[in-house]
Amino acid sequence: MGFFQFINHLINFVLPAAFMGVVFPWVCRTIWPKQKLSRSLKSQMLITSLTGVAILFAGLFIFSTDGKMMTYFVLVLSAALYQWWWRGGWHGK
Repeated sequence: MGFFQFINHLINFVLPAAFMGVVFPWVCRTIWPKQKLSRSLKSQMLITSLTGVAILFAGLFIFSTDGKMMTYFVLVLSAALYQWWWRGGWHGK
């Protein structure tokens, strides 16, 4: 595998986490615009994206292959839990 093929594979591997990390906080702010937030939109996007990339690498390490549905399920679940936590869902409001 050449250098450019490796970069292409790496970008395609990280792309689902980056997409979820950018889109999910933005959509949540669009749906619930008036709720008090503890973090800025950029920090939410960054933290969600980096966590998603870590989850994808953990899934690759655990399952020894890319593209397992359990990995993507945990990716979506983690993004949803972060939004719930940052919006104060644990307060029961």
